[in-house]
Parts: sequence; structure tokens; C-alpha cells
Amino acid sequence: MTVLTESTRLVARQVRTLAYEVDEPPALAMRLAVLLGYPPNVDHVVAMSSGRATFETVAFAADVDAVVRIDQVQQPDLGVLRALYDLPVDQRLVQVVTVESPWVWCSGQQVHSKPVRVRRRAFADVAQAAPLLGVEVELVADGTPTAVMLQGVADGSRSVILDRDEVPAGLHRHDLGPAADLSFGLISRLWTDHADYHWLALRPAAESVGTLASALQIIATHGVDLDFLMSDALDDASHRFFVGFGDVGQEAADQLVSDLGAAGVGVRFLASIATATAGT
Repeated sequence: MTVLTESTRLVARQVRTLAYEVDEPPALAMRLAVLLGYPPNVDHVVAMSSGRATFETVAFAADVDAVVRIDQVQQPDLGVLRALYDLPVDQRLVQVVTVESPWVWCSGQQVHSKPVRVRRRAFADVAQAAPLLGVEVELVADGTPTAVMLQGVADGSRSVILDRDEVPAGLHRHDLGPAADLSFGLISRLWTDHADYHWLALRPAAESVGTLASALQIIATHGVDLDFLMSDALDDASHRFFVGFGDVGQEAADQLVSDLGAAGVGVRFLASIATATAGT
């Protein structure tokens, strides 16, 4: 277990590699690196071919951390929880940053041109934007270079949706309407020493009627209010449960884990999160 003070953690990140999924544009990854305290250059910030590759890399490379989408701190993506569970026990999600939607719709003309070229991940974020309804969409692979994205834009053949830092000067920007913020979590072996939000995985040693209720009673006895409780079936006879709660320091969370373990519930931390960071 590696628990560092905040200042020591930030210094340590200067010599570590930050992995991210290639679905995210490099410009966004670099901004996340700055928010998280990593050097924003290609020697330290590296794209992985998929979400699975990102988790596999951080699991086996001791000097690599990872930044991944989590949905929301208080209602995370189930796939992220499962992937965290499969990591070595010395790793967990340690910090969250929330950023404004990075996507910009632009064209070479004041009136946008059709179709609009957009990468798949970006389209998933903006598909419900009212200005795009009824617009012809040209989906391209995540990781498509900016230069390719911009082909045919200047002459009016098409418009394009890019990360804001990819947009060259001279293009006209069009309103996409309100867009949801994006939240990303940092996975690392360098834990914070003052986490105040936690995700746990619970797995009873032997399931029977009332097993979950007993675990929840222990949690309530500690004065913990759960923000989420997700059941995940492992087979026809066994389950694991994911829970999340805040306003509880690391020492109190450790005591809760100890008491649950004494009651026959296998527990592991998936996340010990310092206060979320807001970015732009």
C-alpha cells in the first residue's frame, strides 16, 4: 500500500505515465493531465487502443496511472466498477475531475454545411443536441487525426465536430446547445491521505436470506448514507454489491471495512476519492 501526502503525490506524478483511452482526443487528454498534475507531453501521456487495454496496462505497469470516464461519482458506470474490481488490490480510483463538454461544431461558412463529420465518442456525447437533429452525420473512428477531420471543411463540403483545442483559426463556430459536463477518474497506486468519498465492493462469503440486509445494517450503524447500491450477479448463486458514499474520512471508512469483514463480508476499496476537481 502506498499512501502519500498531496504534495508528494503531485511530485511523484511528474515521473509517471498517464494512460488514456484513444476514444478521447489528445487535446482533452493533455488538459486532464494538467488538472491531475502530470506533465502534458507525449512522453508522459499515452493513448491506449481501448478501455480494456487501458485497464490492463495500469494493472501490470508499476509506473503507469490511468484516466477513464466514470459517468458520475455518485452514480458511476457499472463497467468501470467491474474493471476496478479486477485490478490488483493496491490500485484504486483516487481523484475525479469534471470538465465542461469539449465539443465544438464548426465549419468554413457562417451557415453550417452538411454533413457533419464527427468521431464516434464525441457523437455519443452530443447526439441529443437539438441543433443536430435531422442533420446528416458522417461518423468516423475515434483517433482519426485532426487533419483528416478537417478535410473538406474549409471549402464548405462539410462541417465538423472537434475538441475545442483542435479548431483552427478562421472557422465559424455553431451552437450545439446545452451539453453535459464530463467526469473522469484517476486510477493509481498513489493513494490520497485525505479521501472523503469511497466506492466499495462487497461480496458475502456465503449468501443466504438476510445477508445483504445484515451488511447494510452494519453500514447504517456507522452513520453512512449510501448514494448508490448496485447488485452484480456472478452466477446463479452468488452476487457482489457495489456501494458508494461520501462525507466519511479514510480512517472511518477503514473501520467500516474491518467491521464488515468481521461479519463475513469480503470487502475491497475500489475508490478513495479526494474532493473532486473542476476544470474547463
